[in-house]
Amino acid sequence: MDISQYKTSFCSLIGKDSSGWGLSYIGNFHHKGKAHNYTSRFDHGAVIGVHLDTWHGKLSFFKDNEPLGVATKGLTSKTLYPVVSSTAARTKMRLQRSSSTSFSLQYLCCAAIGKSLPSLKALESLPIPPGVKRHLCNELDWILKVHLPSKRSS
Repeated sequence: MDISQYKTSFCSLIGKDSSGWGLSYIGNFHHKGKAHNYTSRFDHGAVIGVHLDTWHGKLSFFKDNEPLGVATKGLTSKTLYPVVSSTAARTKMRLQRSSSTSFSLQYLCCAAIGKSLPSLKALESLPIPPGVKRHLCNELDWILKVHLPSKRSS
């Protein structure tokens, strides 16, 4: 991004150009200099998560561990650089977890299960071995949450 035009101003640069996508603390999703409402404003102490699915080219966000749905699609074959920033007064941020995994059969199976579940609670009634169910709930629940049907229309 060419930031030379912003040398003397204090403003958010989230999604100002065609190479940027981002979520602001007021709940707007930004891209190409435009914003649309995506979620409600972040409460004090909110925990925001980001999931970039490079396999399918989708960008999704979480708020307090709840999926907010797909924010944008069509991100395959792009070089992307994750950035965390805020222009809000008294903002505190902490990166709690960052990971990158290659797609495995395990991931693809979890994604398929997540897409077919109406909710994470429905996992309890699946006819699968208890050890597999425990592993899904304890270690791979983030995959299931990302692929659960969205609560909002996309």
